[in-house]
Amino acid sequence: MHFLHPRFTDKTPNIRKLFSSAVRGLQNLKETYKSCHLVVLCINYYISIIENHLDEHMIDRLFKKDAMTAFYDESTIQLLNSLWTTDRIKIVLDIIDFLCKDYSASNNVQSLEIFINNIDGEIRKTLG
Repeated sequence: MHFLHPRFTDKTPNIRKLFSSAVRGLQNLKETYKSCHLVVLCINYYISIIENHLDEHMIDRLFKKDAMTAFYDESTIQLLNSLWTTDRIKIVLDIIDFLCKDYSASNNVQSLEIFINNIDGEIRKTLG
């Protein structure tokens, strides 16, 4: 994971808070889907991947190749990562920091959603 590699986290330590928040969100999602064991299994896998990097274990064996792996060549990954500029990352981290302290976060999270949707649109155009 590029954004949790020590080379990146040393420069942007707050990125860890984003991924810790993602783990908490995934834990909540597990509760929502607790009656669907396959979904919970997949969520646990995502949590393991994130925690593997948060804890700096960097165990590459967690990643299993599948039919989609061929689509993620190095140039595609670099292209996707390049869309996440330092300024964009800072904006997301600032919003996440605000939302973590905000009691009305459920209303204010829409600002983050709009921002991310715009970037997703760029990604779709780029990969088109």
